[in-house]
Amino acid sequence: VVYYRYLRFYPDGYYLAKTSPDPVRKVANELYGRKSRPKHNVWYGEWTMDEGDVRTRHKYNNTQETNIEGHVRLRSTSEGANNRLDYQSLNATGDLDPVAAVEAAERGDHTGIKVDRCKNGMAPYSFVPFEEVDTHCLNNPPQIMDFYIA
Repeated sequence: VVYYRYLRFYPDGYYLAKTSPDPVRKVANELYGRKSRPKHNVWYGEWTMDEGDVRTRHKYNNTQETNIEGHVRLRSTSEGANNRLDYQSLNATGDLDPVAAVEAAERGDHTGIKVDRCKNGMAPYSFVPFEEVDTHCLNNPPQIMDFYIA
């Protein structure tokens, strides 16, 4: 089974996140709007960017117990394209202060902080404009799509 991670960023630092086996054309409608949709497993959080480094954070299952923090880096497949996000890290922490948890984890200090690092499924994100959700090649099933170069 192939799973996709979807992120939708808003200019004010708000974002939506979803993991699904469904292609982009089936998921795009669930990423419209700015409210969490737990019945669709769409979660919301905050993002920041500093010189191409993007940091995301949201509560797992929208609870107070677990934070999901991501660190991705913006890159281009051609000059000026800025069309890929490469995962640098994805962490789940039990700390209620997500900024302190990420900073401590990056220093290697896990004292008092439960950190689970994800190492699998860390392929780059590809940008799909909403006007292309019905026609983008990522809608093809894996057996038809020979490869996709990220």
